[in-house]
Amino acid sequence: MADTEEVKVGEALLDYVEQVTNIISSLGLAESKINDIIEKFPNSYEGGASPQMEAYLNSLYGHIQKMIFFYGNLATYINNVFETVENHDQILAKYLTDHGYVAVEDGE
Repeated sequence: MADTEEVKVGEALLDYVEQVTNIISSLGLAESKINDIIEKFPNSYEGGASPQMEAYLNSLYGHIQKMIFFYGNLATYINNVFETVENHDQILAKYLTDHGYVAVEDGE
């Protein structure tokens, strides 16, 4: 197994990937909700601020898409850094087991 410091770095990188993945998931949900609002907006609001509200919703949607792109690139970068860590397969296996992603039977 890699030395203790390398294991800590590897586990920290995996923690970051998990956090970034959760953020991307939340942003994807927000993107979907905003898209639903944009589609329903023309038939549900008849006020004088309609053009401004529509512009705001479209801008918000665009910003969420940019954030998804940014966090996706960040996750890729972190994963690439993790791949450079020696013994990354062993660190990944330990991380997945320790965090309950993989069940290990006694004796395995």
